[in-house]
Amino acid sequence: MTNQKKDLMLKISGMGEEVAIDAVVNDMWEIYDEDKNGSLDFNEVKRFVKDALAKMCQSTCYSEKVF
Repeated sequence: MTNQKKDLMLKISGMGEEVAIDAVVNDMWEIYDEDKNGSLDFNEVKRFVKDALAKMCQSTCYSEKVF
């Protein structure tokens, strides 16, 4: 487990479900909204999807051609 994941787990432990979800979304936004403009552009979303798929199925699910 990465330090970032450990920090996130410590942050959300003891929170209500809605507050915990908000914390996770806010942390994700911090990571993927690289230009900090408050929205995710195509490349930022692409990076999020690629990272998520890599974690779910060892990067075999992601295809640059399909995306």
